[in-house]
Amino acid sequence: MKLKSIIAGFALLMSLGASAQYDLNAAAEEYKADVEASVRKMNGNDKHNAGPEPFKEFIAKFSTDEAFMNERIALDDKAREKYADLLTPSTFTAKLPVIADNNGTDDVYYQIWDEMQFHTVHLNCCWDGVLENNIIFMKKNGKWYLDAITE
Repeated sequence: MKLKSIIAGFALLMSLGASAQYDLNAAAEEYKADVEASVRKMNGNDKHNAGPEPFKEFIAKFSTDEAFMNERIALDDKAREKYADLLTPSTFTAKLPVIADNNGTDDVYYQIWDEMQFHTVHLNCCWDGVLENNIIFMKKNGKWYLDAITE
């Protein structure tokens, strides 16, 4: 009888694990649609792409050219040190969802463009829909800068 209980318990745990994996995959698909929509908007003809330096042109260079990136980071030394691991060109793009380890738990990680306005654009870094970091770009004197990173 004890063996049957152990087997039944194991089967229940396995089914819950499969269910959780399915939920992660479903969440990843939902977030994927949101990320793709944000990329289309970021590349569109909205206010953030108006003026002499369209955001889409700025971010294309910012996310590939480290020297340019460093010129356009408007963070103080303390913030640069705190977020040093984020300050690499490859960070600054939308990222399609991936199922990854988040402190010992499988979660869905993605990055999505948000708050796209004439003078500001946000890049949200999220775990399962929960904001981990908000990277804020601001337009100052007609040029875009990485202005702040929040948690």
